[in-house]
Amino acid sequence: MPLYIRNRAGDAVDWPYPTGLTTLLWRTEAALLLKGAAYWLQKQNKVRVTDVQWLNPFTVTVSLESSGLVFEQEAQGRPWGPWDEGEMVYFREFDPADDVGPGVGAAQASLGAAKLLYSINEFAATFFEGGAMPAVI
Repeated sequence: MPLYIRNRAGDAVDWPYPTGLTTLLWRTEAALLLKGAAYWLQKQNKVRVTDVQWLNPFTVTVSLESSGLVFEQEAQGRPWGPWDEGEMVYFREFDPADDVGPGVGAAQASLGAAKLLYSINEFAATFFEGGAMPAVI
């Protein structure tokens, strides 16, 4: 699918960061499907944002503090952050029961049906491997 980035005046511009936009978008969509949320950490110097880093959504927690949203990550056996709303780009699926945390990803929602289908297939395979004879006492 073609992708165009435009500035506020509507002119086409190049993606300004070293991390590729295609990779970020692919990982973001995968995270939304699997976890219901995606996180981009904005790497900044004192003047501007210099790059954007995708964070694994299974390692990030978000909480609501008096100062606003706070993001923390537990990765490689140690804590990272905390980061505030100004340092993070936060994507989340809608959840009517929670205004802050991740929603339910499509993969999470379909997991129960997938497990049921797997069990049905396993039962049928085992039944026919056993000679298609019901167990009778």
